[in-house]
Amino acid sequence: MPVKVTIVASLAAAFLTSGCASLRAKTPSPATLHHLTKIYADRSQEDDGDTLQLPQAWADLVKRQSATWNRRYDFLEDALARYGFVVVRNPTDADATLKVSAEEWITLDAPENEPNRNRYTMTIDSASPALNWHTSLSAFTQDTRPAVERMYMEILARRLFKAWKQSAVQAGDLTPAQAKAITRIDGR
Repeated sequence: MPVKVTIVASLAAAFLTSGCASLRAKTPSPATLHHLTKIYADRSQEDDGDTLQLPQAWADLVKRQSATWNRRYDFLEDALARYGFVVVRNPTDADATLKVSAEEWITLDAPENEPNRNRYTMTIDSASPALNWHTSLSAFTQDTRPAVERMYMEILARRLFKAWKQSAVQAGDLTPAQAKAITRIDGR
């Protein structure tokens, strides 16, 4: 009887292979989340393949994944901007820092058509005001088309916007009806 072997790798560079998603794992909105308007997207990675002593094929893979990672951050920044968040290039100009991490489960002896499992976590942190918020998205797919990647970045941005509205309602800055009506954090 064959045994299914699964490897779990936490890979920031192997960020998103999109497709079908299981939408779960939500964090309650912190009371201060609605004060967030300017976000610094921390694109830093532990290594880009240049500093490690890797065989050339591995270094090339890391560089390709790094380019893919940057493209996905571009998609996320575009989605955040559509909700009215301002993405700044300098962390000192931001209200909070956004970081996305990923885990990928690779099943070595699975049938060829079995999709990989991926989990993406977006975290927002700030010291002033005290803020720590995160959301996770699980995806099961072999599809890596940019349009699908963009869709998953939109889901992460939409979750942040929804939590932002919940925070404003909890603080009394918006009524539930106002929160339902707005499509951007600037009230438009």
